[in-house]
Amino acid sequence: MRRGAARPAQHPAGRPGSRRRHVTYPNRQALAETLRPHPAHLLHRRAALIVTLAARPADRQASLQRVRAAIARANDGELPADDTDIAELAVALSDPRVRDASLTHSLDGHARAAQRLWTALVRSTPAPHRAEPAVLLAVTAYLHGEGALVSIATDTALQARPRHALAAVIQLALRAGLPPDDMRAAVAALPHAG
Repeated sequence: MRRGAARPAQHPAGRPGSRRRHVTYPNRQALAETLRPHPAHLLHRRAALIVTLAARPADRQASLQRVRAAIARANDGELPADDTDIAELAVALSDPRVRDASLTHSLDGHARAAQRLWTALVRSTPAPHRAEPAVLLAVTAYLHGEGALVSIATDTALQARPRHALAAVIQLALRAGLPPDDMRAAVAALPHAG
């Protein structure tokens, strides 16, 4: 643990009694394993597909709809497994406005489904693109009092993209002990992209 960093159990985002039930893990390593990347050959194949798809003209509304539909499927227990689905979601989330609009899903009734989707995408998306679902996961976990997961997800985002500004801000908020309700207010104040 870094000097001066709040311990997740002592941090407001890591206190027992979060708003919803969540799985507990015996230690940080076991929790980190839930974000272990898929095998390298799959990530390389998806990276090439992401490059191809990113060369197409961007359609922000289609990207927003793609993310919403993926969350709805996650709510029904279906996570993206197809390389094309994963790559299309990675490209969609690479648009900062789509990513920021997707943060609002951490506030609604589909927050746990969104968290499952972000977790699946962190595992299945190659760097540097995995930084975006990692940041979304960090915010969702923050709002639900899962401080250890916030820390692991922001570390994952910063490993994938070392100068990721939003990941750095979340990490600072966690270290400063910003209460989840203050993070919730910040996310709620974001403009909705569609």
